[in-house]
Amino acid sequence: MEILTLDLDLVIEWVDGFLFDPISAITTRQPDITLSPLFLKKIWRPDIYIDEIVKVKRTSLMNKPLKLKFNPSNGLVSYTTRLTVQLSCDMLYFYYPADTHRCEFTFRSYSYFSKDMELSWLGSGVYLQDPYDPNFDLQVESIDHIKLPQTFRNLTNDTYDGLRFTILARRKLSFHLVQTYLPSIFFIVITWLCFLVPARMVEARIGICMTTLLTLTSMFASVRESTPIVSYVKAIDTWMVFCIFFVFLTLLEFSIFVWLRGRREDAEEKKLQHQRKVCKSH
Repeated sequence: MEILTLDLDLVIEWVDGFLFDPISAITTRQPDITLSPLFLKKIWRPDIYIDEIVKVKRTSLMNKPLKLKFNPSNGLVSYTTRLTVQLSCDMLYFYYPADTHRCEFTFRSYSYFSKDMELSWLGSGVYLQDPYDPNFDLQVESIDHIKLPQTFRNLTNDTYDGLRFTILARRKLSFHLVQTYLPSIFFIVITWLCFLVPARMVEARIGICMTTLLTLTSMFASVRESTPIVSYVKAIDTWMVFCIFFVFLTLLEFSIFVWLRGRREDAEEKKLQHQRKVCKSH
């Protein structure tokens, strides 16, 4: 569960039948009237909220950024405000850092069923005015109108109207490409170049392999500190483990080669000693 912070320009419109005068609507066409936000306390308001909301903060200096308009001809009330909201999003990191997340958020009423209050999107619904983020490529994937079942005491078949939008967050790979993948590839190549070193230079080969192994281990620990803490294995963990494993195989291969060469040299030395003893006996 991660927290996503959004700056919202929220627009909610509804028709208040008690404020609507059908006679004046037929006779005259009246323009919208800008009202004081205090007027909200005297009229009915829809109890709209976001299911995944964690915290709400109004960005303000002297007054709250809020605009209230009313059209006497049709009873339309338009409420506009600016909010900073923190929303919870279920994120899975199996493919981190090449992960893509779909965060779904739902507008709904708390107490009014669909038969009492219908919800619909205004215009295009949701759009990102500034989709730039240093870590993710963001875009609105879908906007839907849904029906939500009752949460408690489902005694009737009544449902709630819901408006759902999905934000697609695709992580940028540039950071890990430069900081993790390319350096680890270079270290693996350096380790494989040890096969070009003459076999008699045992210290040089082992020194290069051990230095590379310790460097990769330190890099792995540094990468672990900057990645999300979860209880399962991520793609970058698998990558780093295999990099260390390749270096270990190189070191193991050279150790086996040195051991076999030593056994062969010991066998040849024993054979020469045996031949010398045979010559002396003759």
